[in-house]
Amino acid sequence: MNAQVFEDTVVMPKGLIFDTEVPAGARLTWVQLRAHARDEAIAPVSIEQLADLTKKHPSTLYRHLSALRERGWLEWRPAGQGRLSVSFPGPFDRLRAGSSPKLRFGEGEVQQRRRMQDTENVSQKRDKGSQNREDLP
Repeated sequence: MNAQVFEDTVVMPKGLIFDTEVPAGARLTWVQLRAHARDEAIAPVSIEQLADLTKKHPSTLYRHLSALRERGWLEWRPAGQGRLSVSFPGPFDRLRAGSSPKLRFGEGEVQQRRRMQDTENVSQKRDKGSQNREDLP
């Protein structure tokens, strides 16, 4: 289940609720931004508009966005003309503890995806190295 908005309700992923690496203020920022997202993203917007929307100072907002991105709970990037593009990767329901031995409780999906890709890259390099040794006379 992706985070969902039902009129005046936002559903927060359990993993984010219990992610102790994300400050409480950043979790509130996530909820505020998610409440204004359409589908899985917010249309490109200026940091000043986001600050006005969340009632947070721009430097606080950047800190929260960075913490949330670092843990994989959202992605953001410059969208040109001083605007940001914010998106919410999903699905989040796979983040529950014990849902997969490869997933770690409290990790955001983006962080998990990166870690899993790194693991796959190492495995592929190892496999390629052993194939090269087999080709030797």
